[in-house]
Amino acid sequence: MSGLDWSASHWFEADAQVKEGLASGKLDKSFAAVPADDAIARTKAAIEAKTWTCEVVADKAHALEAIKKFIPKGATVHNGASTTLREVGFVDYLKAGEHGWDNLHAKILAEQDPAKQTTLRRQASLAEYYLSSACAVSEQGDIVVVDLTGTRVAPFAYDAQKVVVVIGANKITKDYDTAVKRTNEWCLPLESARVRVAYGVPGSAINNFVAIRGPNPWGGQGRFHVIIVKESLGY
Repeated sequence: MSGLDWSASHWFEADAQVKEGLASGKLDKSFAAVPADDAIARTKAAIEAKTWTCEVVADKAHALEAIKKFIPKGATVHNGASTTLREVGFVDYLKAGEHGWDNLHAKILAEQDPAKQTTLRRQASLAEYYLSSACAVSEQGDIVVVDLTGTRVAPFAYDAQKVVVVIGANKITKDYDTAVKRTNEWCLPLESARVRVAYGVPGSAINNFVAIRGPNPWGGQGRFHVIIVKESLGY
């Protein structure tokens, strides 16, 4: 299953519900578009104004190099499920095992006992570096992330020491309200298309919603590092 194409463009044709939504106008394809450079620059400036860090890279290959450079050897690393991380090559790089990091996600997958696996997931949320994408990042620097089970959002809110957020520039929105709209009206239908194939269920759901709108005043400086890729990636 991991070798299949999970990209948004794949579901435009492969999923009947997505295809119908695009044809009817219910799904707004502008959410897949890369904005102008000035919007990217405003987003970067807003993220940095929140005492976080941000870098803008040209493409997927440069995104992977940025990740490699940012995370030191020996660090504990965990990651959330992410089409974007797959598209930039991070998932394959992590699986190859030549990175020098302590891959907590691999330890979770290697554990066959469900109760022990759950414990490992909880422990992994405390990783030194947690990587994921997000549903949207507003031009004011708000980061919106959701999931079904809670395993993706927990490290964002507090647990992980540093959170590396990799987004295609298509996930930039003009404001927070549009970020929420993008999450509900674009990300959810496309993620539902994925889970229909991956898990054989009718669709996904937003059971957990986290909006990171500013740093923790007691130790939140520099906790988030956002890598903006000037391509359309993920959902």
